[in-house]
Amino acid sequence: MQPSVLKADVQTLKILLLAADDPHGACVRQALDTRPNPRCAVTQTDRQDSGLALLAAAAFDAILVDLCLPDLAGLEALTRIQAAAPETPIIGLCDADHASVIPQAAAQGAMGFAFKAPFDAAQLFRTLRYVIAHKAEETALRQSEAHFHDIVENMSESYYELDFNGYMTYVNKHMCAKTGWTLEEFRANPTQDFVAPEERERMYKLYTEVYKTGTPTKLTDWRAMDRDGKFYDIETSIALIRDTAGNPIAFSGISREVTDQVAALKALEQSKEKHRNILENIQDAYFEVDWRGRMTFFNAAMGSISGYTNEELMAMDIRDYMDAANADLVEQAYRRIYQTGEPNRSLQYEIVTKSGERRFIESAISLRRDETGRPDGYRAIARDITYRKEAELELAWAKERAEAATRAKSEFLANMSHEIRTPMNGIIGMYSLLQGTPLTAEQSDFVETGKRSAENLLGIINDILDLSKMEAGKQDIETLDFDLRDTIDDLVTAPARMAQEKGLELIYSIHPDVPSLLRGDPARLRQTILNLLLNAIKFTPEGEVSLFIALEKETDGQVTIRFTVNDTGIGISKADQARLFRSFHQVDASSTRKYGGAGLGLAIASKLTELMGGRMGVKSKPGRGATFWFTAAFEKGGPAENQSLIVPEEIRKKRILIVDDNKTNLDIIEGYLKLWGCTCDRATGGELALTLMHAVAKAGAPYDLVISDMLMPEIDGAELGRRIKADATLQHSILVMLTSQGMRGDAAEMKRVGYAAYLTKPVRPSLLFDCLLTVLSRGNGTAAEPQNSPPLVTNHSLSAWRRHQLRILLAEDNPINQKLTQHLLQRFGFTADTVADGQAAVAALSAAPYDLVLMDIEMPTMDGLTATRIIRDPGSPVLNHAVPIVAMTAGANPVDSQSRQAAGMDGYIAKPIVPEELLRVIEKLANGKRGEFSKP
Repeated sequence: MQPSVLKADVQTLKILLLAADDPHGACVRQALDTRPNPRCAVTQTDRQDSGLALLAAAAFDAILVDLCLPDLAGLEALTRIQAAAPETPIIGLCDADHASVIPQAAAQGAMGFAFKAPFDAAQLFRTLRYVIAHKAEETALRQSEAHFHDIVENMSESYYELDFNGYMTYVNKHMCAKTGWTLEEFRANPTQDFVAPEERERMYKLYTEVYKTGTPTKLTDWRAMDRDGKFYDIETSIALIRDTAGNPIAFSGISREVTDQVAALKALEQSKEKHRNILENIQDAYFEVDWRGRMTFFNAAMGSISGYTNEELMAMDIRDYMDAANADLVEQAYRRIYQTGEPNRSLQYEIVTKSGERRFIESAISLRRDETGRPDGYRAIARDITYRKEAELELAWAKERAEAATRAKSEFLANMSHEIRTPMNGIIGMYSLLQGTPLTAEQSDFVETGKRSAENLLGIINDILDLSKMEAGKQDIETLDFDLRDTIDDLVTAPARMAQEKGLELIYSIHPDVPSLLRGDPARLRQTILNLLLNAIKFTPEGEVSLFIALEKETDGQVTIRFTVNDTGIGISKADQARLFRSFHQVDASSTRKYGGAGLGLAIASKLTELMGGRMGVKSKPGRGATFWFTAAFEKGGPAENQSLIVPEEIRKKRILIVDDNKTNLDIIEGYLKLWGCTCDRATGGELALTLMHAVAKAGAPYDLVISDMLMPEIDGAELGRRIKADATLQHSILVMLTSQGMRGDAAEMKRVGYAAYLTKPVRPSLLFDCLLTVLSRGNGTAAEPQNSPPLVTNHSLSAWRRHQLRILLAEDNPINQKLTQHLLQRFGFTADTVADGQAAVAALSAAPYDLVLMDIEMPTMDGLTATRIIRDPGSPVLNHAVPIVAMTAGANPVDSQSRQAAGMDGYIAKPIVPEELLRVIEKLANGKRGEFSKP
């Protein structure tokens, strides 16, 4: 056990007394027991083995050993006790007759002695205090030396001790590891062998100086040598080592390698010299100024630019070579740099040279700081930009002239557009009206040819105007709220009719993950998709054209949507694909002669795609059809579409058979039905359909409804329906016909066959949903006579609405356009009142309520925008300030959509009026879907 430590405030000393319990031992014990301060706690034993056991179990402050124990000679006992408690001080006890053992006992570790006969208690206590205190000091010193040795051995610098003969007496591990020399080698060789030869004399002088003055010193540029003979730079601190009396006995040193720092300093000096050379040879002026604006340093270029000598510049401040306005500008810039700490990288101002010439200067200015990091002035690089300024002024003037020319061009295009579109509106409109009158076959052909020629001419005019605006950088993309699914449903109408006329299948599908409510430019999106669809139909002699819309990427506020148009047409070679999106290019001259077109559509569509934040591409092989695709980015519009579709019981979980020889159609219809919770089976022909129907009927789980295509090989839809209705097992099946080539009279024939619904492709999902809900709500089909069966569900019956109750006001100054628009409205079942200007429109709306206003933009007396602002003004006498207003104009770009929206208009129709577009806009606004604008 370790001894306890004697302290000044110790009240009790623990003493082990190894002595016989005789009169002499009792006398020592009594003296210890009666000691008042510090008192002693004595443990006595007269046997060596029990004494050793006590030492193993507890710590004592001192041990008193009778050198004549009965069981063993005293000196041998001392040896064993010393081994058992080497850190505890031992005092030997003996009588005067045995004083001769004292020297031997001291040699074996006894630190003090006391006579038990004659006994002197005071002497015993003095000896006891001395040995305990001395042992404590000795232990503390040893611990301190061990701690110091541990620190020195583990420090990251080299430590060494050097005697006055020049030999190292001690080095730490780091020094051995750094140099490769061992401690024995350091001790055996003079120190001068371990430094560079040129350093030896300086080393001797340095140590001599430290010895004489007693002052520690530091040497920062010492070169030492390692075992391999490699020299390296060190930094050394040297001090004297003194004994307890203060006399110098050796040197101590701490050194660290500074090779990298020395190299860095040299590189810094070289860099400074290099920078000085650069500053003196660059054409830009470099200068430093103090807080008063006086230059404290500058290069030669400063004098070249200003014309002043170095002496003149040193005596000047900024107001001496600037006018008052430019000096104030520079001082304010300096003040901002000081306040913010941020540099000014492009401060432009004027100076006046010594010859009186004004020069334009551009400076990059920042704070200059001293070694402590405190700002003490400014530094700057200045460049003479006089010639550049003159060029900028010339460029600005040229730009202004170019912009004026562009404005004139835009105004000319707008005027030409208005002048061309106004008569074109009358031509195409009157052709449309003429088609609604009784005509002979020859007359009908003439009218159709004239209408198509006019429409083709209008298309070319539109493309040229669009391309012209794009090249002039005037084509903008609007950001409007719109419903993607409504937009696609509306735009496929015209391509579907063209596909039907060519005997093609037109298919479209929007993936359920694609959000409906978006913010973007629906008009430009329609234009791009229509261009691809119409091109696909044009170059596809047979087969199908399909449009697929899918979500490509989605973030919290934006979506990127991929639009893909596939066809089974003539295809495009690799060489032709490379120039496909260039203006006035088609795949080859023969295609131009056969299919027509100016070759602008795809070029415009590609540019529009880029404006919508996307890109366009094509994949195709000759004779294998083509796949055109493009992406477009849109903001999410309206509330998040997280509501699940509520499907009525009449549709949900119904078992439906789809019959179609076209796989794409099967995939799309099946996707709709599964989304609505239905179970689907598929048949690619009539025979397979009949087999499946009999199988499920026999199993007691007949189909609730059969959806059939019309045109199929072997058994078409009509024949399939006849067989089903003629079969007693299947005759109660509900039948729905989907056809892409409906002819006049087909619907009546399908009703006679027994079909409950007759829809034309491409069928809108919402229309198919309503159709299924209607026919399934009626119950099972029957083979009854047509006159007793429910009416046939068709596209027209599902989308019919109360048009005759809608009151429309038409504001149009052109008599031809008035007549044309009125005829179109009457054809669609609407009635309208007509006024010739905006003022009359306001008066009419103040006199009677209307449900919708068709407002021409350009009218005499009061234009359409002014009239709209008055209608929206709550203080005007108009009866309904929220009445939907649709803009109508033949201009290409006279008023942008922001102006129409700012005025309060709700929709847009371009002239010449497309009848289907007119009907679409009216129906949308009549159903409360306001806020979508189209472009001309």
